Amino acid sequence: MRSKVARFYSWSYFEIENIPYVEFLTFYKAIDNIEAQEMLMNMQISDYPQMNTNGRNKLHRKISNMARPDDFEERTVSSFEMAKILGANL
Repeated sequence: MRSKVARFYSWSYFEIENIPYVEFLTFYKAIDNIEAQEMLMNMQISDYPQMNTNGRNKLHRKISNMARPDDFEERTVSSFEMAKILGANL
């Protein structure tokens, strides 16, 4: 666990040792959510329209649930909506 936190946040061993354990666990558990959010942003919009509707919805559902498990809302998303979610300037 320490090595994952050190690598992700670029912290030294000394910095990690001085963090209270409860706080350390909070940082550790946040890594997957942050990485999932980054995956959403890095998903290539150009590939998204070529996917069939079922595949598009499945991928969006999976990554959205990882990125925001507390406010996950299952719904169909069009290519245009996905582009806006990913921050495209349309």
